[in-house]
Amino acid sequence: RWPAGSKEATAASFSGDGSKLAVASKDFLIRVFSADGEPLGVCSGHTSVVTHLDWDLAGRWVQSNDMSYELLFWDLSDAAADGGGDRKFRKARPADVQPVSWATMTCRLAWGVLGAYDKGMAGSAVNGVDRDAGR
Repeated sequence: RWPAGSKEATAASFSGDGSKLAVASKDFLIRVFSADGEPLGVCSGHTSVVTHLDWDLAGRWVQSNDMSYELLFWDLSDAAADGGGDRKFRKARPADVQPVSWATMTCRLAWGVLGAYDKGMAGSAVNGVDRDAGR
């Protein structure tokens, strides 16, 4: 069982090598676990329900979208204790992930899917995306 906190899970994704699992829930958090279920840390910073998650090829970075159309990036290489018993992963800047190659591309709002939206389209006009792994 992969606990999603006090709210139901809204997105989940294994890292490319299968060693980690990221689980988003309606409490605006992303919890990261080892493949055997050990909690590794929490990504905290979204202002709405997280809807999509993507991993980079190395399993270090996660990008995520939420219902308010935020695109956030997370550095999973290090987690710091938050004083409440949780370990928190650092929110990254877009420049930090510019050279990153993504293993998946399901976030509806991300640099890799810029062409999915035409000028003036509502964010809800695109419900899902994916891209060819070779591009």
